[in-house]
Amino acid sequence: MVQDGVPPMESMPPVCGARLRTGGLCAARPAQGKRRCRSHGGARGSGAPKGNRNALKHGAHTAANRARLKAIRDYARASKTLMDAVDAGVRSAALLRFHAAIESIADRLATTDRLLLGE
Repeated sequence: MVQDGVPPMESMPPVCGARLRTGGLCAARPAQGKRRCRSHGGARGSGAPKGNRNALKHGAHTAANRARLKAIRDYARASKTLMDAVDAGVRSAALLRFHAAIESIADRLATTDRLLLGE
């Protein structure tokens, strides 16, 4: 049904719609099963590879590196807490718990280092 002189979207021929350098939109038909024409990303095999290693520049923001930095911060925080507890004369049972927490953080840090190095 036509409303206000505009046909419904179902009856309109699909177009690529990619923005052109001239400011207009691409009027080519999309590739089979795609939303863009083959020139604008609808071609077979187009797009980034799985994992998108193309976008990786230095690895500072990878999940493994973020986990490593978090482990380093946790390790430093736990070490400071342990030293504060020693200075305050805390009982040995509490010190052993602090030490165990620091050891688990150190293990996490070693694991993230292995991930980053690919071992």
